[in-house]
Amino acid sequence: MVDGTYGMVREITLRSTRLRTLNNEVMVMPNTLMINQKLINPTLMGVVRVEVPFGIAYKESTEAARSVILQLPNSDPRIAGDHPVKVVVTDLGSSSVNMVLRFYIRDTSNEVPLKAEYTEKVFKALKSAKIEIPFPHLQLFIDGADGLRGGGGEEGAGDVMDWKPIG
Repeated sequence: MVDGTYGMVREITLRSTRLRTLNNEVMVMPNTLMINQKLINPTLMGVVRVEVPFGIAYKESTEAARSVILQLPNSDPRIAGDHPVKVVVTDLGSSSVNMVLRFYIRDTSNEVPLKAEYTEKVFKALKSAKIEIPFPHLQLFIDGADGLRGGGGEEGAGDVMDWKPIG
């Protein structure tokens, strides 16, 4: 990965390096940039960690979510068995307890497809287990609802307008 872009080296010349990106584009990087920027080689160590982030509602149990999600990668031969699969809490967000599923794979070309596949699996597993996946929402409190009263001089002036609170 160079400059936030994944790519596979296709050709190295005296002046530049050509990478094929995930979008099947050719990215030409001057070698001076390759030397002066952070370059990540995920194939060097033989395994790469895949992270699948998700969130659950504050009312839900992190242990229950962890238990459901840890079952997903069982017996998937693409996942490196010599590294433990983990589900950890990473953040207490404004609408959710944020967690991440972490596992390692040996074939680094599967990183993006497996992340997409397991994102959907996590969604379906949480839904099936009836563990709420929250979304940001806004709760509005109105003090002295004067703005909801009818306008001057009309019949029924001063009456509260016809409205019902939500849920």
